Amino acid sequence: MFFILSKILAFLLQPLIWAIILIISALATSDPSKKKRRIFISLAVLYLFSNNFLLNECLLKYEPRAVKIDSASHYKVGIVLGGYAAKDNSTGRIVFYEASDRLLQAVYLYKQGVIEKILLSGGSAAMGDIKKIESQYVKEYLFQCGIPDSAVIAETESRNTYENAVYTSKILNSMKINSKSLLITSATHIPRAAACFKKQNVSFDPFPVQVISSGVRDITVMNIIVPNSKALFTWDLLLKEFFGTLVYKFTGKC
Repeated sequence: MFFILSKILAFLLQPLIWAIILIISALATSDPSKKKRRIFISLAVLYLFSNNFLLNECLLKYEPRAVKIDSASHYKVGIVLGGYAAKDNSTGRIVFYEASDRLLQAVYLYKQGVIEKILLSGGSAAMGDIKKIESQYVKEYLFQCGIPDSAVIAETESRNTYENAVYTSKILNSMKINSKSLLITSATHIPRAAACFKKQNVSFDPFPVQVISSGVRDITVMNIIVPNSKALFTWDLLLKEFFGTLVYKFTGKC
């Protein structure tokens, strides 16, 4: 039930959905003043959430900065959280999404000797086809790319961040790994993921990747005034993470 509700919440948290609902309600009313007011609010929502300056300011506050790790750093396990790949039924190939920076950075860290093993945490996040186990076919992909099977661990049960932490903790305990692992996931995902893994008593250092913010305050006229369609959809991600963390805390999952 929690899994289904989280999917519904993620859908309803999209600013574009808010604007669409307002426009539909405006068209449905016969009151001219209400119609104008709702259309104005919908346009205001679209403009506000397409403002790149506002988005960047919020990201600067929310995202942890990227971490520099040199060759002297060493971890037995690098934990890569899922949600970055799917399998194309027509070709049988893996399709990688924007969040695949998690995997790419983990491979680099493995090749540099910073991590001994890559733990892929992620089962099926789909509401329909639960047979598509992300970590399993990514493990097969890495093997085909030359990374030995013994260096990759697939956690296949989890469907969300909370379960990532629960099932990963069980694997680490079964392997008797008590030293710090490296938690590799997107910067916007780190606050929620870190809270969940701490709740499961997993010792780790966070390794944020795919940092979206510019890293500095951008006060150019173009950035402040001109709407940016990409900003509108980036808000989907930020709001999902922010409210997801609140819900997890409220339900005791982190």
